[in-house]
Amino acid sequence: MVENSDRSLHFNEYFKVIRNRFWVIFTIFAITTGSGWYVANEVLPKIYTASGEMQINPRDIHDINEFGESTEKQLDPVFFTAEFEVIQSSDVLLPVINDLGLDKIWAKRYKSDQDSLPPTESLQNMNSILKLDLKRGTNIVVVSVQSEVPKEASDIANAIMDQYKTLRDVEEDQRNSRGTDSLREQIKQQEGAVASANAKVEELRKDLYEKNVDIVGTGDVERDEADLETHKHDLLGAKEDADARRVLLNQVQNLNDDDFVNTMAALGRLLPQIDNLRAQYFQVESEIDNLLKQGYDENHPRIQALRAEQQSRQNTLKDLIQGERRALAVDAQIAQSRVDMLSQEVTKLEAKVSLDQSSAVAPFRDAVRERDKQQGMLDAMTVRLKQVNITFSDTESPVKIITRAQPPGSPSKPD
Repeated sequence: MVENSDRSLHFNEYFKVIRNRFWVIFTIFAITTGSGWYVANEVLPKIYTASGEMQINPRDIHDINEFGESTEKQLDPVFFTAEFEVIQSSDVLLPVINDLGLDKIWAKRYKSDQDSLPPTESLQNMNSILKLDLKRGTNIVVVSVQSEVPKEASDIANAIMDQYKTLRDVEEDQRNSRGTDSLREQIKQQEGAVASANAKVEELRKDLYEKNVDIVGTGDVERDEADLETHKHDLLGAKEDADARRVLLNQVQNLNDDDFVNTMAALGRLLPQIDNLRAQYFQVESEIDNLLKQGYDENHPRIQALRAEQQSRQNTLKDLIQGERRALAVDAQIAQSRVDMLSQEVTKLEAKVSLDQSSAVAPFRDAVRERDKQQGMLDAMTVRLKQVNITFSDTESPVKIITRAQPPGSPSKPD
């Protein structure tokens, strides 16, 4: 209770002091607030801040992975630290100072005794009013400039972004030009190598012609040897097939019709028509036997009709069997013709391989192979140059201005 009474006493004493000194306190507060407002608005200079945003892509933004695919590189903070130094360098800021005449404007504003500021002093002043920030997790850089003149702040920020973009664009064009120039130089050298290889081929061709060496058909010896092995394999198969057809023909050509049909049926090579006709022939014969057992005479019209039908079936069957015999002979001849044709191809290829491997033609063949190799390299380089030109023509600028600075409507300092 005593403690609460003491607190109430103290509060009452404070309140009495404030009430007795109210006008003094209010006067001091008013003077402090008023003088602060006056200094901030009338004495201290007003500073305006204008900001713009630009997107900066790293150099060589794409990388090649282990599968030969193009992948986008991750953002590297070290890269942006280096680019901030570039933006604040004389290569970017001096052209902006000269284009906007800032050295003269600042000399009149801050040093009335000079017509223009020296470049070093102008750069120091520019860096003091320039601020660069990187938006977290992006490749967007915020360019902020402070000035006592709102439009001057926005003009400087926009000029800095434009100058940096121009610098990066020129650098990118020069890098691309160096790449294409190097590739064109390589193509020029490769064209010389192709011309030299062609001259070598023609020189050897002329030398062989003067020596009456036939070079018609000479080519890639490895390819010719592979073709020769393939034809030899085909020839071996053709000989086996021809031998089988000839043996079959020799075994069945002297057999009577019944044995011929039975043999071909056992081999699974009997025509379905022959098998059907034989079945029909035996069926008619069976009908005739049944009629004869029933007491019909051979001269009976019904039996005579069946005999005529049986004879027709037999004649047709003989014709088909003769046709089958002729077909076997033709198949054997065709198989032998294929053997003869493949034998001729093998003989030609053997002669060609022998010619390719001869000491007289070998240098010419090697020269032809070297010429084709150099020509292939030249064709690949030419295609590469076309691809590079297309890629460069579709390449976007490494710097993209997202938001241009606008003159601020209110000062950012003093607050």
